[in-house]
Amino acid sequence: MSGKYHLPMYGQLPNCCGISTFLMLINPEKNTKFKELFNDLYDEIGFLSKQTRKEFKWSVVIAYILLKSLGENLLKSFLSDKIPDIVDYYMPIIHYKLNDKNFTENNKVSKIILEKSLYTMREDRDLKILFYLFGGKIFKQEQEIYDGTGGLYFTFNDFYPNDSGFKKKLDIMRNHLQSEVSGKIPCIAINFGHHWVAVNSIEKDSISYNNPLGPYLSSKRITRGISENTRFFLFNYSQKNAFILKKNVIKKII
Repeated sequence: MSGKYHLPMYGQLPNCCGISTFLMLINPEKNTKFKELFNDLYDEIGFLSKQTRKEFKWSVVIAYILLKSLGENLLKSFLSDKIPDIVDYYMPIIHYKLNDKNFTENNKVSKIILEKSLYTMREDRDLKILFYLFGGKIFKQEQEIYDGTGGLYFTFNDFYPNDSGFKKKLDIMRNHLQSEVSGKIPCIAINFGHHWVAVNSIEKDSISYNNPLGPYLSSKRITRGISENTRFFLFNYSQKNAFILKKNVIKKII
């Protein structure tokens, strides 16, 4: 068994599997400063979207943080240094899709804007934004056919004429889950095309994961039948180094 972290199981709001997966991976039950941030910020912005379950409240907070990262503020300045391609090319697309002049000019989050964003299917670039804000980064993988995501995936050639490619990629993920250094916690998110899940562990050729559609731990064997569209994203995060937790960062963007 490799990298078994006993992640919390969180449900999802409609289309919020990416946000719920992120929440499970950063484990606010264990990383209590994240939990405090989510609870405190929801107390401030909860009127934008009333929720009852804790993970749904926290999903609102994550959607709010993503929206605020689009403004001319500390979050965007920080992200411009870390992931300039996402800031320069992806964020303008989000502004265009939201189609709200007041938000674009003033970064003011209304109920309509919050709910429009909250219930939007998340892309890998959204998770990259979040992991950088929460003290981490993505570990980009070599790709047979470059798609710009940095995600690992399996192809037919990984299983023929032998399983060497398949085993090498599984070892990459196992080793990643065992690579905790200086409080930086490794984790893996899977995107099945239109659904995100959080990896709990890897054993032989089987991956166990928390599915926000839950409520039970799921598992999947990696075989030659796996879709080449399935992407495995290797991240880490650090509560200690999280930019989002630095003094006054949140106060200056609310």
